[in-house]
Amino acid sequence: MIKTLTCFWAVAISYFPPVRTKLCQTAKDIIAEYGTPRLHRKFIMAVGHSKAGKRTVLAREEGLHIDTDDIHRRINQMFALLQRDDLVGTRAYWTRQIFTWAVRSMILNDVLQKGVRVVSDSCNLRASERRKVLRLAKIYHYRTVIIYVTCPECVLLERLEEADDLRVTHGEPPVWVTIYQTVQKPRLDPPTADEADEFFVIPTA
Repeated sequence: MIKTLTCFWAVAISYFPPVRTKLCQTAKDIIAEYGTPRLHRKFIMAVGHSKAGKRTVLAREEGLHIDTDDIHRRINQMFALLQRDDLVGTRAYWTRQIFTWAVRSMILNDVLQKGVRVVSDSCNLRASERRKVLRLAKIYHYRTVIIYVTCPECVLLERLEEADDLRVTHGEPPVWVTIYQTVQKPRLDPPTADEADEFFVIPTA
């Protein structure tokens, strides 16, 4: 109930003019920093848990990288509410997710019309959410690619624990293991080959 109310609140706030202006500027900054775009109608979507190795796998892919962690950092710097709270399940947590979704949508709506090659570096765990984004890419005649990055759970938990340990050394609360266990793991709909024009499974260890 708290999550639902918070998400409704965050969606409404995201359209409040001062907030909308900041979110639009974040999207514009990310697009501008990409520089001269590579015009090649290919949309590459990573699927996998945080710390599974998506960024390493995608590093060799050319295109505008839409990186959720990067958007989180930018949004945290803009809104005091989000700077004070990294804990899972709080109002700040869900507001950050909604604001990040808004920025990512703004970027996609801009660059897909131009034919820019796009690399979506997010978890993309839910099949329904993947379908919406991939359907949008197909409207603009993109070739779609899913790269499913997998990792043994024991290895993944080690990486998440290391990331939490690093947060603690910086005086921040641990969040990564909790995010995986309470949010990401229950949300995963493993992707299938029929979701995109091309489909790859890349294990990391």
